[in-house]
Order: sequence, then C-alpha cells, then structure tokens
Amino acid sequence: MKWCYVLLLMTFLCLGNDIAFSSPMGNLALKKPVTTSPTFNSDSVGKKANDGDIAGTVQHFGSQVGAVDPFWRVDLLDFYVVTTVEIVLRIDKDFELNDVMEVRVGGSLENDGNSNPLCGEPADLDNLSRYVYRCELYGRYVNVKKTDIPAASLLVILEVLVNKEPTTNVAFGKTTSYSSRNKVAAGSDKSVDGTIKFWNSRSASSFPHWCMIDFGETIPIVKLFLMHTHQPGNLDKMIVTIGDNSADHGKDNPRLGGVHDFSTRLTSTLYSKPRIEGRYVTVESLKDKQTAINEIEVYSESMRKYI
Repeated sequence: MKWCYVLLLMTFLCLGNDIAFSSPMGNLALKKPVTTSPTFNSDSVGKKANDGDIAGTVQHFGSQVGAVDPFWRVDLLDFYVVTTVEIVLRIDKDFELNDVMEVRVGGSLENDGNSNPLCGEPADLDNLSRYVYRCELYGRYVNVKKTDIPAASLLVILEVLVNKEPTTNVAFGKTTSYSSRNKVAAGSDKSVDGTIKFWNSRSASSFPHWCMIDFGETIPIVKLFLMHTHQPGNLDKMIVTIGDNSADHGKDNPRLGGVHDFSTRLTSTLYSKPRIEGRYVTVESLKDKQTAINEIEVYSESMRKYI
C-alpha cells in the first residue's frame, strides 16, 4: 500500500504544480460501456449510440426486428446527478417508428435497469430529430426504451448525450478560512485552486484542525471529492459539515455521514443523499494531528444554475 501512495504521488508531482483536478464533465455517456437488448446486426450495436458521431445516419443503434421491449443502457462508471439526457434520432428513415420513449436513471440493474426512476416524462418522439429529457436524478445507469410496449417494437437511436453541458466544481476559487497553516504558502485557498498545492495545518497542539469553504450563498450539495496526498495517515478521523452557520467554523452544521477514514487512499468521494443545503462546507479532523488537503471539489444538485 505504501508503494502505491509513493507511485501515485510521484505521478502528480511529475505533472507539475499547475495540474487541475476538475476535468470536463460534458456528455458523461461518451464512449462509456453500453448494454442493450439484441441488435439488428453487427453494424447497429449499442456503442454506436454514444460514440460522439451524429453527423451521419449510419452510426446508430438499432434493436432486433420484432424484439419485445428493446432497450439501450449506458454505465456512467460512477454516480452522478443527471440533469439532462438528449436523444438524437434518425429522420431519414424509421422516424415514424420512434413512438413514445422514456429515460430512466438510477443505481439498480433490476429488470436491466428499466425499473429505475423516470427522468422527466415519457415523450412522443415521432418525426423529431432530437429531444432533451430534464430531471435531477442521482444514478449510474441511464436507460432509453419505449413506453407503450407493443407486441414487437423497433428502437433506433443515433446518439445519447448525458449532461451535455459541463457540470461545475462550485468550490473552485471560493473564499476559504482555516484553523491554522504550517506556512504562508499552505493556506486554505490552496485547497480550492485546482492544483496539487495543499492546505496544511500546523503540527500537534493546534487543535482543532479544519478548513471551511464559503460559497457566498446557500446551495444544495450532492457530492464532495477530496485529494489528500500529504500525510494521509493522519486523516483517519475526519468529519464534513454542511450548513448556513459559520460560527465556530460551522461545527454545529449537519454532518455529511459520520466519522470518515481518509487514511487508506489518496482520494475520497462522499455523496450526500438526500442532499444537504448550505453556504459553508467544513472539513475537520477530530485528532490533534497535522492535517493537509490538496483539493476539495464540491458539486451541487442544481448544476444548470452554474453553467
């Protein structure tokens, strides 16, 4: 495990101090693993509907003729708040067979994922070239299928785009405060600057050790991503609070989960389900040990507000 820490840390250091951890999140479905009902032929496999090619009509998914309740499903490989699912359709042929389609988003593979919650409402896509379903659902799997299931149906999809607009790390560049810092260059602003530079509190006897982010307004929080490469062994008793009270570094705000152990890895991801709303997020150690955080990324459920 120690060698894994060393190798990962060396990778980040070799990339330089200006590497940003926030990556573009546009179209989460692009080239992710796809599962479908039986296909029409080898040229209409599921991956054709999330390959990024919408210029022509050949690159599409087509279900087997006569299939009962055909579906297309993409695995996003992680849990996200899905706000938009755009379906691009062929209009050169078969457009009259689009019928009423629905999108489902969730974390279950029961019934091939077709029992997950509906994203928006089913819509009649006959004669439409594209349609956007809007919702705010938390999930890993996105399914597209017909709603009114005839005895036999044909499902043809040119492309599926999930969260086409990029989501935003709402903590980036925000105002921060901290319990202490080991040196001038290790202030809490380094934990929201998108680089491998880190906030580092003083050594023991500076308890409590905390870093607080101020968003400037109350927002719903659904996900936190933390990077912590410096002395991760000190991070085995950590708490995260979210709320509108800034007094005493927000320690009386609601906790996100319980006491977290961040010491066994160099990154940690926490999910808020149901969401917690607040203006302040505080990451705090319950131990009197030097605490260091490279980066804190925060994602809000109301993503469209920040686009």
